[in-house]
Amino acid sequence: MVSLLGLEKFAQDQLSQGHHTFRLFLITDDVVPLRLTLRLQEGFHSHDFHGEIIGEGSGVKKTVFSFVRDGVPFCSETVVLCSCGSDQFFAGDAESFIDDFCEEGVVVGCCASCENNQVILEYS
Repeated sequence: MVSLLGLEKFAQDQLSQGHHTFRLFLITDDVVPLRLTLRLQEGFHSHDFHGEIIGEGSGVKKTVFSFVRDGVPFCSETVVLCSCGSDQFFAGDAESFIDDFCEEGVVVGCCASCENNQVILEYS
């Protein structure tokens, strides 16, 4: 059984000092693994994320994470895969705050098949 507390700790371990928050991605009232699609906008640079993450599960599809710039087209779309080949994850995001300012964040996932935790996206 996947440890959601383990996923939260993994996410927070990726961040520096400060107050940390964690939000599990949910698209229904139930906690279900999601197929995640990363959609990037033109001009994306490492740690300067502009785009969205779409989650699909239990017949529902919706945006679970977004930082979109108005009027900028999407340039790529990638389904997130684990090294074991699975595309099903329990996922969420954590952010580090110093003096009420978000310093950095990370999107993490725990593979529903092999239970490997991995960083999907880092941003600042």
